[in-house]
Amino acid sequence: MSIRKRILILPVLLICLCFMALSIVSISFAASPYLSTKKPAYSTGEAIQINFHNGPGRAKDWIGIYRKGSPNSPSLDWVYVNGSKTATSGATNGSVTLNGVLEAGAYEIRFFANDGYTKISPDISIHVINQKSPSQAPETVKIMSMNTWNGGANVANGFEKIVNAVRLSGADIVGFQEKAEPVTAIAKRLGWYYYQASHDGGVISKYPIVETFEFEGVGASAARVRLPSGQEVMVASAHLDYRVYSPYLAHFDKKAPKDIIANEERSRGVQTTNILNRLNPYLSSNIPVFLLGDFNAPSHLDWVESTKNIHQGYVLDWPVSKKIEQAGMIDSYRVIHPDPAADPGHTWSPVYTYDHPWDTHYPKEPQDRVDFIYSKGRAHVTDSKVFMVGTPKPHGQHRDNEWPTDHAAVVSSFTINP
Repeated sequence: MSIRKRILILPVLLICLCFMALSIVSISFAASPYLSTKKPAYSTGEAIQINFHNGPGRAKDWIGIYRKGSPNSPSLDWVYVNGSKTATSGATNGSVTLNGVLEAGAYEIRFFANDGYTKISPDISIHVINQKSPSQAPETVKIMSMNTWNGGANVANGFEKIVNAVRLSGADIVGFQEKAEPVTAIAKRLGWYYYQASHDGGVISKYPIVETFEFEGVGASAARVRLPSGQEVMVASAHLDYRVYSPYLAHFDKKAPKDIIANEERSRGVQTTNILNRLNPYLSSNIPVFLLGDFNAPSHLDWVESTKNIHQGYVLDWPVSKKIEQAGMIDSYRVIHPDPAADPGHTWSPVYTYDHPWDTHYPKEPQDRVDFIYSKGRAHVTDSKVFMVGTPKPHGQHRDNEWPTDHAAVVSSFTINP
C-alpha cells in the first residue's frame, strides 16, 4: 500500500470512530424516566398535578399516591398516564391530576409499569399541609363496635335486629366483626356508605368513605371516612383469633403467667402487631385513628390488683392491649370508666353467661371485656358505654332475643378537634 493511500484511509477511519463514539454516548446518556410536581407542598383539599417524563409509553402505565413508607397496594388514589382509570392510550410525557382528598402529612408519588408494581422511576415526595379555617369548630362523632354472631343467624330475624340495634345506638360509624356478608345489606337498608371486607366484617358510615383496605393475616378492615366538616378519620375494625382463649388458661388450667402471656404473643399478639404496622402511617399523621373490634383478649387495665379476686388471683399485662397502648392509642371505655372493679364493662358474654359456658370442656364461662374502641390523635372521648337492646336470655333460650349477638357492643362518642 502506498503512503498516499494510507494517508487517505486514516481520516476515514477517524471519522468512523467519531460516529461510533457519538452513537455510544447517545445510547449511554438516554434520558431516564422521572416524575415531578410544581411544588413540594400542597394544602388539604388541593388537587395535585404530577408530570411524568420519558416513560415507556404504554397505555397501562400508571401513577399512584401513597402515605410515606406504606406498601405499594393499596394506593390512596391513582390514574393511568392518560389521566383516567380507563387505559385508552399511552404517553411518554405528560401530566395527570390526583384529587386533593388527603389529610395533612407526608406522601410519596410512584410510577408503575403496565398495570403492575414494577417501578418505572424513583418515587418523589410531597407534603400536605393542613389549612384550617379560623371558624372551623370541633365536630362530634359516635362510633360503635359490634360482633354480629355470624351475621345475626343465631336469633330469629337477626338481620332486622342488627339494623334496629344500629339505629337505636345513635352511631355515625359502625365496625362489624365475624361475618362479612351482611355488611353491605345493612348499610343499604340504612342508606349508609359501606366497605364490606372479603372475609370478616367491615365498616359502615353515615358519611362518605374515601379509602379502604384489608389487613394481611388477620380478619380486619379499614375505612377512611370524611365527616361533614371535611375532616377525615380512619376507622379499623378487627376480629382476632378466638382459638386457645387465654382466660381459660388462667381460670381453669392455672397456667403460669409467663405461659399465658406466651400464648397470647403467639397468636393475637402477632395479629395486633401486623395491624399496628399497617396503621403506622396513619398513627404517625394528623388524622384521628380508631381501632375497634372483638379482640378475643382481655385488657391489662382490667386484670389489676383491685380485681384479682375475680381473676383467680392473677394480675396480667395482656399483650394485645399493651401493644395498642404503646402505639399511643387510648381505651375509650376506660377513659370514661377508670375503675375496673366498679365498672367492669363486660362484653363477653350476655348469652354465654357464667352458668352457660361457650366451651363445654370448662364448667363455667369467665365474664370479661374483650370488645374495645381505641383512639389516637385529635379525638377526645366524651362518652363510652356497653350497649345492648333488651335483656338477652342465655344460650339455649336465646333464639327470640331482641339482642342479635353473643357479645355486647361498645359505643363511644368523640369530639374531633380541628
